[in-house]
Amino acid sequence: MAEGKKERELGNLLLRYAGPSAPLLMKHALDRASIIGLEEASQTQLVSLKENIIEYILEPMLHRGKLALARSELISVLGIDIHPVGQSLPEFIDGVRVLPSNMESILIEKFKSFGEFIMDREMKKYGLKGLSGTDSKTRHLILSAFVGEHFGESGKSILDNKIAEFDLVDMNRSPMYNKIILMEYILQSMLAFYIEPLKARFLRSELISIMGIDLKMAQGGIEQEKAENEVLVDICRLDRSNPKTKERLADLVELIGARYRKKIGLDHIARLTPDQSFESLEDLSKAIFGKVGECVLKSMQVKNVRVKNKFILRYLDSYLEKNLSDQEKREIEKRIEVNTGTSFILAV
Repeated sequence: MAEGKKERELGNLLLRYAGPSAPLLMKHALDRASIIGLEEASQTQLVSLKENIIEYILEPMLHRGKLALARSELISVLGIDIHPVGQSLPEFIDGVRVLPSNMESILIEKFKSFGEFIMDREMKKYGLKGLSGTDSKTRHLILSAFVGEHFGESGKSILDNKIAEFDLVDMNRSPMYNKIILMEYILQSMLAFYIEPLKARFLRSELISIMGIDLKMAQGGIEQEKAENEVLVDICRLDRSNPKTKERLADLVELIGARYRKKIGLDHIARLTPDQSFESLEDLSKAIFGKVGECVLKSMQVKNVRVKNKFILRYLDSYLEKNLSDQEKREIEKRIEVNTGTSFILAV
């Protein structure tokens, strides 16, 4: 087999993780996937190769934090065709503009002012004048509050999963690169629903301070660029199954549904009017997407309740599509329908 660019990069990747046995392991993996040359391999063969390498080579020797990083790098090296989903807000519904054309500028200003408010509030809460020398527990509490207020349950779910996955429980002693990876997840996975991550330099600066990240590594260095690329690949991963996120969303949907029914004095959701269904969906969206999501909903420039309902359903559908497997997505959609008296068929 002639050695092309992909073969060289894959060989180097495996050499780093598997040592001298890498060439033999790579040959066996290629044989199992029935691949003669990587440049000519189909997407199906490449996906099969990826799964083989993860299962037989990487999983037995790496803990889950390093495995996640290696998996992202593997997808990038193999050139697996990835398609991002759920990465934008629906600006138009049935040809009608729902959000103002300057929505991104509105959100950028919202991020700036709200970020400063959260930082100031959290610093006062713990009697801090600066974040240098802050202990890991306090950093976690500030980061959780910061992300939760901005991005709601969608943000907290990603944050909790990634802190465990990348061994960041003791943030002050964690590898700097792992903290940069977490920062990139917060920026790219959450901001994808609001503004382009590159336009959020102010938010990046706040996260650098909260997490105690080395400034040179985090702003334009080789490590930051590598982390950004790996996160982009991993966000678009082929396997979107996330049982923990599904469970948290299921509990949240039930809680918001029960709270709304109690508020309006109804015990059966089927009796909701279209306006009440919208109010229920709005409450749920605010809980899932946080204060910045709330800003999006307040910026809608239409009064037709059918259009507004359709907008929120598409907004929710986009988030579920991005973060859950097809089966998990259907389960959560069913719960939302039951608790809000609406149907995702309307989002089509």
